[in-house]
Amino acid sequence: MRLVLKIAVLVALLGSLLWLWSENRRLVLGRKVAQEAAERRESMLQGSVRHLEAELKKAIDQRDHVFATIDERRAELEEIRGERQRQLRRGTKAMPEGVRVALLHMNDQLRHDGYPMLRALRAERIEDKTLFGVELMEYREDLFATVVYTAERLWIELARDTGALTLRCFDGRVFADGIDREMPAEGEEIRLRAVDGELWEERLPFLVRATGEYPLPEKVVARLTSIDRATAEIWAERLDALLSEAKTQLRYRVARVRDIDDGRFGGVLVHGYDEKPTLAASIKAKRLEVRVDDAANTVELVFYEGALLRHGGEVEIGDSGYRMLLPGVTPKVARDRVLGMVVETP
Repeated sequence: MRLVLKIAVLVALLGSLLWLWSENRRLVLGRKVAQEAAERRESMLQGSVRHLEAELKKAIDQRDHVFATIDERRAELEEIRGERQRQLRRGTKAMPEGVRVALLHMNDQLRHDGYPMLRALRAERIEDKTLFGVELMEYREDLFATVVYTAERLWIELARDTGALTLRCFDGRVFADGIDREMPAEGEEIRLRAVDGELWEERLPFLVRATGEYPLPEKVVARLTSIDRATAEIWAERLDALLSEAKTQLRYRVARVRDIDDGRFGGVLVHGYDEKPTLAASIKAKRLEVRVDDAANTVELVFYEGALLRHGGEVEIGDSGYRMLLPGVTPKVARDRVLGMVVETP
């Protein structure tokens, strides 16, 4: 009996020891699992912290970039504001009298040559055939747009052989269609075709940079002083009145008459405008006849020795002449408009 009791106590003791070992093992394994979970959480937190630190650095860099951009833009705006204030002060400052008179002559010549949409607004001074501190404005009626040129320097370049005039602007800006752009280093060119070069040189000798020679024979040059300028303008107006009666595709305007000889007009320049109105053609000739044909009841202008200029290029007018029929104009009307200065067709 005692032996059985001892065995039972021993078995109970062994069971308790086994249970204690099992519980201890379970606790050890539980702590290990908990430690591994904690390490994983710590690793995840460290990864999150590193990601947040990278995002924060990125945000700080973006903020610094935005602040730098704002500072640059503020500096640009300050520069633009300063430039506008300088232009405003310059625009309200009275021009020297000589400069003012020169711009009046320049604008008058632009109108005379058929470019009334282009005009000089102001300039600061004239030196060495150069206009300084210049502002020009051009109204493009076909686009309902205004172009403004502001330049530190302006040259007026004339090609005597072709009659082309170039206004070359340097160191400035062009404002058009809501866009502000800088002028190219070689200069912004405003090209005008078929101007009265000799008159430009006569009225603005201290500004015009002329090259080449005028293609006029000596006998024509000798006759150019047969009428004065006022008389020439009166005859140009009479020819304008005649052209206004014609139902031509283009609206023609006489920009220049230099001479009258034996019922013919010399040194003539005529511009043709479309309906916009935009300059579409120019005719320059050494001689012009208003020719009437009473039998056919027609009137035409005949141009000799010159050139017809269109957007596609230039066509030379030889000795055979270039004829422009004037639909809707009768010989009687022609004689009335030009006071009988016509050539009758035999």
